[in-house]
Amino acid sequence: MPNRVIAERLVASGTLRRERGHKLFGNSGDRYPAVDLYDAARPRLLLNHVIRNREEMDLDQAVLAALLTAVGVEPVLGLDMNRESLRTIINSLLNAMPSSLQDLLSGIDETVASISLTIHR
Repeated sequence: MPNRVIAERLVASGTLRRERGHKLFGNSGDRYPAVDLYDAARPRLLLNHVIRNREEMDLDQAVLAALLTAVGVEPVLGLDMNRESLRTIINSLLNAMPSSLQDLLSGIDETVASISLTIHR
């Protein structure tokens, strides 16, 4: 249900539009395509750019990249680099962050790891 709430907020903001599907096998088939594909892709493209050009990265972008990696969704970035290379970049970003942000991101990373272990038991 949280995904529907997020989708409805994005529809209300004009980022997505709802397309009602036909009922097929009991699924409503609602889809939420972007109103403007470039506008929807812009944050991902910008983050890809600054990951490759770290001298242009600001603290907000560094925290976002670290969060995506911590929760394991960095594949949404579509980077053509292996996970180890990305992890090396993220670690260098983390080392440059204030200690309070390092602690926060470390805690998120540990929490995600513990949840993953709990689920896979």
